[in-house]
Amino acid sequence: MNARTPIPFALIIIALALSIAATAAAGQGASTEAIDAYVASCVATYRIPGLSFALVEGGKTVFVKGYGEASRGKAATADTRYIIGSTSKMFTALAVLRLVEEGKVELDVPYKRYVPEFKLAGPGEAEKISVRHLLNMTSGLTDRGLAPLSAGKSSPEAELVRLRAGVLAAEPGSLYHYYTVNYRLLALLVERVSGRGIAEYVGSEVFAPLGMSSSGVGLSDSGSPSGAIPREAVAQGHGVFLGLPIARSQEIRVSAFASGMMVSTARDIGKFLEAEIAVREGGRPLGAVSARSLSASWSAPAGVRFSPSESLGEGVGYAMGWMAIGDGSGGLRLFHGGALENYQSAFFLDPERRIGFAILMNQGGISAQASINALRNGLLALLEGRDPGSLPGRPTVAVFAAILLASLAYWAFRILRLGAWRKKAARRATERGRPAARDLVATCLEFAVAAGFVFGLVPLGNAIMGDYTDWTMISGLAPDALCALPVILAGAVVVTALKAISLARIGNLVFAAP
Repeated sequence: MNARTPIPFALIIIALALSIAATAAAGQGASTEAIDAYVASCVATYRIPGLSFALVEGGKTVFVKGYGEASRGKAATADTRYIIGSTSKMFTALAVLRLVEEGKVELDVPYKRYVPEFKLAGPGEAEKISVRHLLNMTSGLTDRGLAPLSAGKSSPEAELVRLRAGVLAAEPGSLYHYYTVNYRLLALLVERVSGRGIAEYVGSEVFAPLGMSSSGVGLSDSGSPSGAIPREAVAQGHGVFLGLPIARSQEIRVSAFASGMMVSTARDIGKFLEAEIAVREGGRPLGAVSARSLSASWSAPAGVRFSPSESLGEGVGYAMGWMAIGDGSGGLRLFHGGALENYQSAFFLDPERRIGFAILMNQGGISAQASINALRNGLLALLEGRDPGSLPGRPTVAVFAAILLASLAYWAFRILRLGAWRKKAARRATERGRPAARDLVATCLEFAVAAGFVFGLVPLGNAIMGDYTDWTMISGLAPDALCALPVILAGAVVVTALKAISLARIGNLVFAAP
């Protein structure tokens, strides 16, 4: 479910920007022992099934370790494979930049030059979108211009067919909007220009030069053709239900391989972060990708506006697979998170200080994202020599539990009060010679309000937020958010049925009276 990050992406980045701003007075970073203890405490506190972590300092991986279990009875290690979610985008961006340096792709020409069948509903709109626009998430494509949501289950070519009904929400290059489909389109570009599948190309041209031998593009149920990783070789995924991990199988989404379903390990991501630092300093461990291209992938476009739901804060912008965050003094910090139903990842890089880290875990969803955000912010504090403070709770767990309990309490109260309601309804019916209209209307209205809330929640949220969500996405990312809805609907059905039966009996008694 990686069309959008579950918690509004802007809120995550703003929180990170504030955390980074607080590091202006840099101190001596914590020891690896302190960092190890902190990560272990987070895993225990938040009941994270399995997590792997890599720390880069001085441009080299100095610490890499696994915590918890990759699957039942199997410990997580530095080499445990996880699906990394939207952090996949930085590797797709590197694949495009390799083609740019080889002279096969130009960033500022229409994407349609490389994928001619790309069309939108508006005349000439497809021709306005450049390769750079897709990389920077400024293409003008959003959920508002094209619904329903595509989770990437079908082929990349099917995305092109779906997009023919789409319209631009803004002029390309003018508006930032985090929209995963941009990177699915880039995967098609890589395939058309290179003549190879995205999994094969990224595997041989990005992962192999870095020595990322355990990484791959996508998940496979049988074997690993073209660079996909067999499902059984990946850590068991988990969701969260009221704070407790629940083991679940991750759905394979073919057209989302390049945008949110790459597979890697903490050790491999450590190598990637090392390479990014080395290239910036004049090395070429990324092969054809030079320091100039790397600089482009770290630079957010200037003069781009943000919609209210996408405002990222001062000095924050989307580069090419990285969020670029200014520290107020000319320095740059880079971050990106990845979120699926059953997996999470977070990468951080400070090129000036030559440090970075990667967190990969086999638990996804909104509550799990709160856990990884808390861990990330605590690690940033430790690396700056600051006290990370106590671990915050997961507010979504408390909120969802409170809603569930409130729903149960409300309908239990309504059922317990049915006896008193029957007496009043019978008295009013006797006075009028028939069941009172107010009792009929109130009964129908209570049911209509409950049913309207349950079935109208998602459409109303989509209309307000301007993005597209469906029940499948919500049940995957926040199953505990839905647990109250069956209670609300069932309570309304039970109470309405009991009231209807009571009114019918009252009516029979009134009409039968002499």
